[in-house]
Amino acid sequence: MQVVPYADKYKKDFVKMNTEWISKMFVMEPEDFKVLNNIEAKIADGGQIFFALDDEGEVLACCMIAPLSNKEWEIEKFCAKGMYTGTGAGSACLKSCIDYAKEKQVEKIVFIQV
Repeated sequence: MQVVPYADKYKKDFVKMNTEWISKMFVMEPEDFKVLNNIEAKIADGGQIFFALDDEGEVLACCMIAPLSNKEWEIEKFCAKGMYTGTGAGSACLKSCIDYAKEKQVEKIVFIQV
């Protein structure tokens, strides 16, 4: 397994995985659609998405980190494909987000659940 940062070729996987996970566990809300339809804006603002890939390049899990303010960033849209839950793929993506935030000298990372 390897963890890589966002590239356009992973966008469909990111949107599909998150839509399926949110729909299964919760209800898709307007804010979810807004984020999933504006990934590039999150990246342009300094955010990043990390993907865990298997040896064939298939996406196993993903996690996004994005700024809320100058010193506070949010972990959002964090999921693994069902069959890969519990394999460490999601944890690897989360760790990459945290390491990225440290590089950016983020003072506070939050998880917001509404």
